[in-house]
Amino acid sequence: MKVSEKAYMAGIFDGEGCIAVDRGARGTNAFVSISVGQKRTPEGLKLVTWIRDTFGGNLTEQSNDNLGMYRWFSSDSGVTLRVLLKCLPFMQVKKRQAQLAISLLITKHKLGRVTGFGYQNTEPPEDLKNYRLLVCDAIQRLNQAIDPPAETECKELIQLGKLLVKMYGKRQSALVGL
Repeated sequence: MKVSEKAYMAGIFDGEGCIAVDRGARGTNAFVSISVGQKRTPEGLKLVTWIRDTFGGNLTEQSNDNLGMYRWFSSDSGVTLRVLLKCLPFMQVKKRQAQLAISLLITKHKLGRVTGFGYQNTEPPEDLKNYRLLVCDAIQRLNQAIDPPAETECKELIQLGKLLVKMYGKRQSALVGL
């Protein structure tokens, strides 16, 4: 993929995109989705089709009383993570949301695959649940621009995610050796 395509997508995403989090039915899981909406015009369809063809994800058409919208989205954690990682160096407006979402996805992916936390009926430990809730809250506060977290708070959350991955990764490694 060309650098110009990553930068172009980052610009589109900064202006028209959304990073959303959902805590799940029990409130202990965290799902990240990303989307870009465009007016239902030939140009809008061309843009969201390019995004889907270049980055993956899905398209929907939403109607309302006026023109309606085309919406590209990804709720697949692998696609979402790849898109955010490719666009992050070029993002300006939604950079903190993207960094937090990446941290959440990496934490969930690594710990879910390594330990089984977060799959079906397996409950994650309290510190992982709390971490997920803190990151979800920070992303939502940034999206709503209501009492947004400071840059230092975002960096601390990202560091905490890295520590959790190391801590639980080592615990799993020790268990494998038994």
